[in-house]
Amino acid sequence: DITIEHLDLNRFERADKIIPLRNLFFVMLASYYGDKICLGATYGDRVLDKSVIFAQKASGLLSYLYRPQHWTEGRRISVGVPFKNFTKAELLKQYLDEGGDMETAFRESFSCYEPDAQGRECWHCKPCARKAVAFLLNGYHFEDPAALDGVRSYIAGILPEIQSGTYGRGPKEEDEIIKAYQIMEGQK
Repeated sequence: DITIEHLDLNRFERADKIIPLRNLFFVMLASYYGDKICLGATYGDRVLDKSVIFAQKASGLLSYLYRPQHWTEGRRISVGVPFKNFTKAELLKQYLDEGGDMETAFRESFSCYEPDAQGRECWHCKPCARKAVAFLLNGYHFEDPAALDGVRSYIAGILPEIQSGTYGRGPKEEDEIIKAYQIMEGQK
């Protein structure tokens, strides 16, 4: 039931790792496979193409383009963001509560801006830190002290923004970041 598409958007990636309109590319491609599209945005995702408004506008645009015409009998496309009110830690907890395996989840999840030459997480970037926070808050124990040091260093760098109220990921995620940092400090 799974089709893997190789959509290389790297040529559009900016120096800060942002690919403008990335999720618009994804929902357009997904419309070839079905009428209900789930965008995996979570609480704390603050870019416009991960918002409820984006999902509504993308649904409207795609439904408009799929209206009856010479090449289609018409379709109604619905783009949803069902995880938008949940942090990554909350979603991981739900997965574990439903019988999921922590080690499998850790091993099979990946989101890193700067993987090493072997394709492993760098543990110094925002996506790695968000993953680490989710797992730390659900009781995961990192075997690699260098990974924890990388995440600790990243979070230490953003703590002033969180404490001043300028970080912008929302109180729920920011509270989780602080709790995870406290856990790491306790593991020194």
